[in-house]
Amino acid sequence: MVHITAFFDLALQNFALSPLSTFSFIHASREDFKVSPNFARHLSSFMSVFADNKLPDHIAWEFIASVIILDAFPPDMHMFNPSEVFRILYREACALGIQEYLDSRQLSTDLARLVPPTCRIRLFATDGGGAKGVVTIGFIQKLQEALDPKRPVQENADLSIGTSTGGVINLGLFGKNWTPDQCLAFFRKFAKIIFASKAKARFSIWSWISLCSWVSWIMRISGGRYDADILEKFLQEAYGTTPMFHTARPSGMKYAVTATTLSDATLCLISNYHTEGKPTSNLGYKHLPPTSDKGEILIWEAARCTTAAPTIFKPKRLRSFGTFQDGGLRNNNPVRPGLHLVSRIWDDGDCDIVLSIGNGFEQKPLSPVASNFRNLFLDGALARLYRASMESLSLNGQNSWDDHWHGLDEETKTNHFRLNLPLQGKEPGIDDIDSMDSLYQKTMCHQGDMMEIVRAFKGVTFFFELDRTLVDDGPFYICYGSILSRSPDSPRFIQLLTSDYPYAQFFNHGTSLGYISKNDICKLCGRYTKLVAFRVRHSSDQADIYLRFNRLSHRRISAFPKPIDWFIKRQKLNAKFGQPNHKSTIEPRQSDCSCQLQRKRDIPISLAGNLKRRLVTRTRTRRKKIRGNGD
Repeated sequence: MVHITAFFDLALQNFALSPLSTFSFIHASREDFKVSPNFARHLSSFMSVFADNKLPDHIAWEFIASVIILDAFPPDMHMFNPSEVFRILYREACALGIQEYLDSRQLSTDLARLVPPTCRIRLFATDGGGAKGVVTIGFIQKLQEALDPKRPVQENADLSIGTSTGGVINLGLFGKNWTPDQCLAFFRKFAKIIFASKAKARFSIWSWISLCSWVSWIMRISGGRYDADILEKFLQEAYGTTPMFHTARPSGMKYAVTATTLSDATLCLISNYHTEGKPTSNLGYKHLPPTSDKGEILIWEAARCTTAAPTIFKPKRLRSFGTFQDGGLRNNNPVRPGLHLVSRIWDDGDCDIVLSIGNGFEQKPLSPVASNFRNLFLDGALARLYRASMESLSLNGQNSWDDHWHGLDEETKTNHFRLNLPLQGKEPGIDDIDSMDSLYQKTMCHQGDMMEIVRAFKGVTFFFELDRTLVDDGPFYICYGSILSRSPDSPRFIQLLTSDYPYAQFFNHGTSLGYISKNDICKLCGRYTKLVAFRVRHSSDQADIYLRFNRLSHRRISAFPKPIDWFIKRQKLNAKFGQPNHKSTIEPRQSDCSCQLQRKRDIPISLAGNLKRRLVTRTRTRRKKIRGNGD
């Protein structure tokens, strides 16, 4: 009856909107989760992998058929004729995918949406700054030490973006999966070799006297002060020949570096992922995917493009893609391009945490005293133009952050953080390798907001899912749901959290939902699942679940505050014909954990106590009925 009622409602809606149009039962049943628009490309990629590994063709066809059946008939789906479902939904896409495979025989990848639907994004953004990059690495080391010294700090990010030096660090951490210590060792060697290379354009004051020397200097400086060949050789040795695409992390971690075109300084983002759907031209930047019909971008090539600062290194030409230079010309602090990427990849574009990491900035007096003496060289037009350009929002990462920060509302500001090192005196130059040790030591002694940032990351590691649709309870509705953890190692995460905060507990609008306990960890799969329930007057009411560490500090868990309708929509709980995650909305949840190992047991471990209580309750109820009949 559920399907008949749903079909009747959908048919009425279709008739009301377009009386003469034909109503398709199959299309109507997939209204909540349509077939991926990139199904053909997925199929072509899969067939290419099979061909490259010389696997038998019949295995590929059987696997493809089983995948289509699995996608077409999730739990609760109406039992249509499979042949009709294939003809209407998949046949054309299969034909296009096979044709694409036969035409190109090139590997094509697509976006893997592994972020849970009710989670929001954790964004890392690292500034450019030359030799000052040791400050960035120092902050990352301190962050990992505070979060969990034994787990990669990269696990706490869904998207990372870097510019210039920050891009090089980004590619090491997320592209090569280096530890922060490995990244520091690499960067020290990188800076000393690159910036100690013989400069191409050293000149004296007497060069300005001769017009010929001036022209000669211009010609030399246009190629860069430092040897780009040494830079490329070092990057190739460090990163190898690994392509950007083949470095996709198992967790679905996505990363990108910025560059600009040589012709018009258009911002370009070189990434390790493809985006779904067709690219649009009004983004304000160009997206260079890791693979395309033009070729494949290697990690070292991406590092070379993002570090090609004008007057420092000559631009880098990528075959078939064009010529690129340092991304810092447009966004030395890449937090804004990172937010654009979030909105492009994930449909609602919200972030749980935005962490911007700088590499030192010069502290200036709030009320500078103007000098009465005007120096021709220091205050002339060229000098003023140079200072203005260097202090512009694009080149000065701290100014860019301040501008971004002041544009946020007060609620959003609580999720945006900046780690940077205030410097006394003049800021070191990008090639000042002698200042690296001093900058690193100052970073290790600088505290900043590290503890609040750590609590924020721990808070958004938890997320909430509804276990079923709302239950009517008189003037209220009961929300039955689960608080889950997206940590790859939940037992260790919970152990560290309860060790630091033994009385940590969850709240919703000031009402306790229970303490964090190791008992909520599944003994079979290790996942954390805490069953909770609370009341709302309407599905449009806003829930606000947060983790209270102690009496003085608390942080919201992922995505909150949000109305309950948002969770229903994200989880597609109102879908009458199944869900893309193959969970059933009709069958009640049988255990605290939904792992496959739990389902295979006759009596789930997590429900043993509940089952005993149910049996006792049923026995008491039965005795009451018997006594009632006896009376």
